Amino acid sequence: MSKNITHGFEGETVELNLDQIVPLKMLSKSNLESRKFKQIISSIKEIGIIEPLVVSRQSAKSDRYVLLDGHMRLEAYSKTRWWQPLRFVI
Repeated sequence: MSKNITHGFEGETVELNLDQIVPLKMLSKSNLESRKFKQIISSIKEIGIIEPLVVSRQSAKSDRYVLLDGHMRLEAYSKTRWWQPLRFVI
């Protein structure tokens, strides 16, 4: 028996600039001063982002994306001043 399966993603790869990503929450000062945050910054400087951010298009015709997961990674990425576009499968 065959069932139709709806994909949870659009199946295309996009490059996004940081200003196209809208975080759902703001990080606290204690998050930004934490050891974990500093480790994420160091890791990004050394090898880049390993675990991708999770985003969803804001609306069908929008060029902005809501950040669902990876708020510390996004903030750390912006602090490294690596202004390269990030690649996502949406």
